Amino acid sequence: MDAGSLVGVWDLQSWIQRYDDGRVQRPFGERPVGQLVYTAGGQMSGVIAAPDRPSLTQGQWTSPPEEAAAAYATFLAYAGLFTIEGDTVIHHVRISSFPNWVGASQRRRASLDHGLLTLSGRVEAETVNARTVELAWRRVEPQTPVPVQEADDTTATDDPSSRKETQTC
Repeated sequence: MDAGSLVGVWDLQSWIQRYDDGRVQRPFGERPVGQLVYTAGGQMSGVIAAPDRPSLTQGQWTSPPEEAAAAYATFLAYAGLFTIEGDTVIHHVRISSFPNWVGASQRRRASLDHGLLTLSGRVEAETVNARTVELAWRRVEPQTPVPVQEADDTTATDDPSSRKETQTC
C-alpha cells in the first residue's frame, strides 16, 4: 500500500466489530455515515456518526446533559497525520472527540479493491472486550464545489428553531 493510493475522500460503507467471544456489533447501526479524508501532505481526518441523529432541543452549548451525552455517544471524529508501513496505515491522532486517543496511534491493516478501502485492526486486546474492527470505505468521485454563503453574524443564534442554512460556531 502506498500513501498516494489513499489520497482522496472516502464515504463509510460499514463498520463491524467481531468480539473474540463471538459477539458481533455494529456500533452505529446497519448504515452508519462517515467520511475519511487523506491528503497528499500526509494529513487525515475521519468522522463517523449514527444515521438520523436527533437534533438537540436547545443550543449547542445549552442543551440538557442527557442530550449532549447521546450526541457524543453517536459520533466519533479525529484527525492528525498518517503514515504507511507495508499493508498498515497508521493514524497519528492529534485531536479527537474521544480524548483517550489524542497523542496515540491507530494502526489498521489496509486493503484496496476496486475503489473499496477496508481498514481492520485489533482493539482492546487482552481484555474481555478484545475484538477485530473492520470499516469499509468507498472512494468519493471528485465533485464540483458548491458555493458557500458567508454567515451573517447578526443572524447567528443558539435557538435551533431559528436555524438558517449557514451558521457560525
